Amino acid sequence: MALDVNEGSRNPQQPWGEASPWERAVVATALMPPVWVWRAPASDEILMGFGFARPFATLRECRAALREQHASSDSSGIEPRCLCVVAFDPAQEMEQLWKGFPQSQFFLPRVLVRWNSSGIAAWRCTSGNLPDTDLLKSMLSLTRTPREAGIARRTDLFARADWDAAVRSARDTIRAGEMSKVVLARAVELEANSVFDIASVLGRLAEVTDSCLFACGTREGMFLGASPERLFRLDGDILSADSLAGTRPRGRSEREDAALAAELLESSKEQGEQRQVTGFLAERLGVLCDGAHVEPLHIAKFKTVQHLRSKVYGRLRAGVGPDDVLTALHPTPAVCGNPRLNALGWIREHEPVPRGLYAGAIGWISADAAEFAVAIRSALVTGSRAHLFAGAGIVADSDPEREWEETEWKMKVMMRALVGDNE
Repeated sequence: MALDVNEGSRNPQQPWGEASPWERAVVATALMPPVWVWRAPASDEILMGFGFARPFATLRECRAALREQHASSDSSGIEPRCLCVVAFDPAQEMEQLWKGFPQSQFFLPRVLVRWNSSGIAAWRCTSGNLPDTDLLKSMLSLTRTPREAGIARRTDLFARADWDAAVRSARDTIRAGEMSKVVLARAVELEANSVFDIASVLGRLAEVTDSCLFACGTREGMFLGASPERLFRLDGDILSADSLAGTRPRGRSEREDAALAAELLESSKEQGEQRQVTGFLAERLGVLCDGAHVEPLHIAKFKTVQHLRSKVYGRLRAGVGPDDVLTALHPTPAVCGNPRLNALGWIREHEPVPRGLYAGAIGWISADAAEFAVAIRSALVTGSRAHLFAGAGIVADSDPEREWEETEWKMKVMMRALVGDNE
């Protein structure tokens, strides 16, 4: 397969063009789906993939195709990448609200666009039908009038009484020795009085969070979020992963913020959850790599929440590839439970709404690197309806009310992004 750069454009005087990247995503969702969006944590660089040039069955196939060309000679300055999304549960059909979204998809986009402080650049794949140049230019010069949607109705799709019963059931199962942890997730449906303005939602999300911003859009709707959790990063043969668990909101003052962080560090329940995730990652990287190294536990502070976090890293063994890494790590105990298969079975039986892409994996792969995030702190938006998702780790001493409150914290950023000042 030949890959080439056919179009590159930069505008340093007007780095974001005549409209925002988020507006391009909305236009492309209608004109050139699927759309894929990525902004790394604390970064000003935004990557978007438009259209579907060529599918791949595995990450190995993606990498082999990308290595056929030399990104260093790419006049657009963009390194070609294949874009990836994987659902939470491979055994669960993409049905109900997830109809039209992929269970798993690795693909080369027709167009890859990068925005950063230096300007805008676009790369086009020569494989398959090329996008019309006028269409591409229209996507890069769009102007529009933002609109706001007010919330007409909110529905908890996991009733509070059922949630309490599910937490108690999980505790009983854990105390019986069948699991040591399971993550219970809930969904909230919002019905607006008009169609949600996805561009405004993405723009607000980018402003209020410094986490990894992601989106996956089809003509059916847009799945989007801001995840604090990296599933893994590959740089050459160096593999790293985040062990993230435990949640507290940010304080309204430095004193309150420090007190909440101390509460996290002193919580035996939160520490136990984090140790399970760290142990899982260390064990998996010990198999994938020539040994696993664990950095000391610390508090990871984001704009709206804070978590317990450790980094686990190592050097891949010879013959181990990105598919092996993805299969070994996804889903982690941070979003599923431990042991994995027991937790998956329990989740299928007790959660009333299919997770679909929520808590799945989203990311990219290039010729020499790859990065995936866990698709949490997210929502599925279709027209005037939005479904928000959040989960809480259940262990033997979990309190149903406390776990419900934790999921409310986790939904606040997405709620704010969806409704703005109309909350």
